Amino acid sequence: MAAMISARGPAAEVERVAHARAEAQRETYDRLAHEFADKRCAALDGLLATDPEIGMTRLRWLATGRSSASWSANPPSRTGRSRRWRTSWVRRWAS
Repeated sequence: MAAMISARGPAAEVERVAHARAEAQRETYDRLAHEFADKRCAALDGLLATDPEIGMTRLRWLATGRSSASWSANPPSRTGRSRRWRTSWVRRWAS
């Protein structure tokens, strides 16, 4: 008797990965849904809107580290990019 080998194709793997992703997304939503009140959602959306005062999105601005050249050429008093403001904005968003 010859043993039959059943080889599953790549489509089965793709289906399993898609199912795992869908389950992970559902579980993530279930665990975090209570965290996303309207106020927090508005703050998160605000991170993606371009702010004309700084010429970029707040998310990009928060992720941009200061360089010594730009810091000395544009001190916080002239650009409005003070560390205190940045920290207070992040604290307001996180609360």
